[in-house]
Amino acid sequence: MIVAIEVVADKATRRPFDPRERRGLRAYRRALDAGVVLRPLGEVLYWMPPYCVGETDLRVLADATAAAIDAACA
Repeated sequence: MIVAIEVVADKATRRPFDPRERRGLRAYRRALDAGVVLRPLGEVLYWMPPYCVGETDLRVLADATAAAIDAACA
């Protein structure tokens, strides 16, 4: 399973952030501080959990990712 989440400045128009701001990397670092490992490729964050992942762990991953993106894009 792979999930890709693109971090953009404007959701409606999908206008990207300036690549020099490295928002994806910021979100990755924030998630890492919360104990969650994401794979940042530019402004796209990837989840690659094992197939045996449970619902509780997916919720932790989702919550940490959302918080990391919110912090990186504030």
